[in-house]
Amino acid sequence: MTNKQAITDWLEVAEKNLTNFTKSPFHEQLRTRDRDLYTKVFADKATTLKVLERLFHKARKAKPFELTMSRIQAPLGCWELGKQKDPHGVRFVLSTGESDDEIAYRFVFMVVNARLLNPEDVIRHTCDNRKCLRPDHLIVGSAKENRQDDEARIYAGRGAEGKGQIITGEIAEGVEVSIYPQRLDAGIE
Repeated sequence: MTNKQAITDWLEVAEKNLTNFTKSPFHEQLRTRDRDLYTKVFADKATTLKVLERLFHKARKAKPFELTMSRIQAPLGCWELGKQKDPHGVRFVLSTGESDDEIAYRFVFMVVNARLLNPEDVIRHTCDNRKCLRPDHLIVGSAKENRQDDEARIYAGRGAEGKGQIITGEIAEGVEVSIYPQRLDAGIE
């Protein structure tokens, strides 16, 4: 599938989800400024989809990762905007004059899924790339899960700086390292 087709498909998913968006029975009890703002953004479907489309087309389409066990969750290439430490932002202004700045990947997740998030919700990247806004690389989670993602990335040999990080280390004295796995005889017959 080409990136152009993937963009078209994601825009169709977003349009369907925005069309079917309904407030939860607890909407009034859960109201926050951000939730109210996004409720209005979802209601202005045409403008919101144009912004989403511009973001998707503006993003640099990265090559897919080499498939490894630690990269199995995001096998397709990232759509990147901004920098790892400073991802792209979105500023939107409503007809009421309200405006807000949002990280692009958070905006993409909420719009594509037509899902209002709570302030404690974070967007996790299955690709470990904060500048990525490809919808199938984004999942919602907690701050604790996000820290666990960082630990898993570092354990897999990709440092805290993200893609392209080089990890160095030392091997303890007396430990033998071989690139060829050796068969161990467990003595079981």
